[in-house]
Amino acid sequence: MSILDKTVKRIREFNDNRRTKLAASLLEKTIEAERKFLREAKRFGIEPNNINFRNYYEILGIKYTNDQKAIRQAYIELIKRYHPDVNKGAMATQITKDVNEAYGVLKDEKKKADYDSKFSKGENRMGPEVISALYNELMNKYNQLRNKDFDEFNKRVATPQYRDAIKAAVEDVIDWNKRLAKASDMAFGDMRKYGKWLKRLEKSSKDLARKVGDDERRIRLSENISRLDGLVQSYTEINKGIDSVIARVRDDIFTQETNMADQLKRQLY
Repeated sequence: MSILDKTVKRIREFNDNRRTKLAASLLEKTIEAERKFLREAKRFGIEPNNINFRNYYEILGIKYTNDQKAIRQAYIELIKRYHPDVNKGAMATQITKDVNEAYGVLKDEKKKADYDSKFSKGENRMGPEVISALYNELMNKYNQLRNKDFDEFNKRVATPQYRDAIKAAVEDVIDWNKRLAKASDMAFGDMRKYGKWLKRLEKSSKDLARKVGDDERRIRLSENISRLDGLVQSYTEINKGIDSVIARVRDDIFTQETNMADQLKRQLY
């Protein structure tokens, strides 16, 4: 064996070992990120057994329909394209698994009806009890910050001060948009942090799956990607719920905060 061949062999062995370690690291990090994400989800009444927000219509590449012929046609086309017997791509096995899962539900009348009732005809959504929990969490955090801000404000204006100092104190305490942003981070910052972490892990797992051979590592990565896919989709829907709650709280406090700001300006300027 030439020096060049030996060098190439050592490089390949090095890359193979590095990818093995990277795959193991991704699996370990997924377990940790999942645990932390589900812990946060549980705080708002979202249990692991009802956190699946997978859109089976989207997986089949169709919009909501009761047309079984259209559902079967979409299924057949995807299976022909991605079945591992004809497609050797890194994600072919996982895509085939997802397509079979989606079709297994949508082709069955009772399973489809149950799925549609839970997910509003295939459009992912969150239940009112979860939205209420998110709303209460944010409003509580906002009110805590508001009380603290006004306590500090009262201390600042308790003694005679220059007009500019009073104006600065007023501008600080009436900046309720800044307060709402801070409250949102306090309420949902961890949830969003762990959700973004899951998305990064999913991307890293997919990137690595394209580089490893058709062996045990690839199978484990494919299973990990499937696991992450469900979690990331759940996070996406939860994040939509968070955004809607923030908008709702903003609407609910707008009049109160605007009136308070006008009142303070008239009294202290």
